Amino acid sequence: MKIKKVVVSLMSALGFSGSLVAAPPPTAEQLGLMQGFPPPEGQQVTKHNFMFPPYNRWSFQHMRYFSPTAPIARGDLPVSKLDVSPIDLLDKTFTDNSYTKKSYKLKDILAEHYTDGFIVIDNGKIVTEYYANGLTPSTPHWVASMTKSVQSTVAEILIHRGLLDETKKVEFYVPELKGTMPGSATVREVLDMNIAIVPDGNMDGVKDPNSYFNRFGRAVGFLPNNGVENVYELLPQIKPNGINGGKIRYASATAEISGWLISKVTHKPLEEVISEEIWSKLGTSGDTYTMVDPALKMVSTGGINTTLRDYARFGMLIANNGKVNGKQVIPEEVINKITSAGDHPSWKVSDFASMEPVIKSYRSYWYITENKNRGVFAWGIHGQHMYVDPANNIVIVQMSSLPKQSEDIEMPMIAVMVQIADMLAAGNK
Repeated sequence: MKIKKVVVSLMSALGFSGSLVAAPPPTAEQLGLMQGFPPPEGQQVTKHNFMFPPYNRWSFQHMRYFSPTAPIARGDLPVSKLDVSPIDLLDKTFTDNSYTKKSYKLKDILAEHYTDGFIVIDNGKIVTEYYANGLTPSTPHWVASMTKSVQSTVAEILIHRGLLDETKKVEFYVPELKGTMPGSATVREVLDMNIAIVPDGNMDGVKDPNSYFNRFGRAVGFLPNNGVENVYELLPQIKPNGINGGKIRYASATAEISGWLISKVTHKPLEEVISEEIWSKLGTSGDTYTMVDPALKMVSTGGINTTLRDYARFGMLIANNGKVNGKQVIPEEVINKITSAGDHPSWKVSDFASMEPVIKSYRSYWYITENKNRGVFAWGIHGQHMYVDPANNIVIVQMSSLPKQSEDIEMPMIAVMVQIADMLAAGNK
């Protein structure tokens, strides 16, 4: 039997249709993924299928099997304790007032969204924690494009420090990009995805192996790589698509450009800079690593894998105005800049505008609500979300293995996360 037929039969038998389901979706174990030595045909997760459903139910917790990786060191600090003050949010009902107008029990919408882990932290205390699909508090999970928000926070620190000038062109710092489209953009345009580049598309829908999407997918390791082309080689070849400025174009290559910028001005690999500036100061408890490309450049568009609690600790740093255990780790001016309004004109004419009324603008790879609590989102493909409410010191993180990326699927979850934070904030007053 052909592999595709095996998978279709397996998924159909378990009620898995590739879209959201009313009942909890099948776990990697129920799907039989990577069970047995060797696993049966159609149930092996490989470099050819790990980014696609249902195989991502297993792979998102095992990404180091499919790419070379580098550690993001936690440093020598003791583990920052997270006290627990349980509130039974899972059985509470929340209403998505912005999109579907539907009400959901939290545990039901989490299940429907293929959630592997979910945590709510209120003023430094875990009030709700949820695990499924084999995830544990010590299991690293792929955070996808939530990597961008970590990296951009580092970039904003370097701008504040004067090592980067957001008004200068990229080619000023990266001479390898002189005379190219990426080199002609300013640092600010790159961080706000406001450059003349073709937006991300559906990589599995592009059949031409020489297309930009397939070449980029191979370079960063999301598609099988022949080990030759890397990000450094690919970026100078990006052709202009319009002119820089004026419109947000969500393109993952911008994060690779900004990652290169950071390494150029610090003279260090990006993962080391992230460790020095942020990760080593959080008191993390688990293993954090990043995927790297064939040139061993960190996949800065979406390479980080970490535990649910440790990504939440990063969120707590933002929520607490840059402080960890009373110590100022990030200048408060940087936090204020991240949580302030972004570029409205560029947002209004972009494909993002439909995310309103919850998301109102974008800055430095953060989605900005502009609500009274200065709430911001980090966001990654296949259901990776973090909501930070700095006014009330609340952090909510979701890690998932959704079968597809869809705004229609994810926006109700986004709206519910904001409602959870607002409910907790009201109870604290």
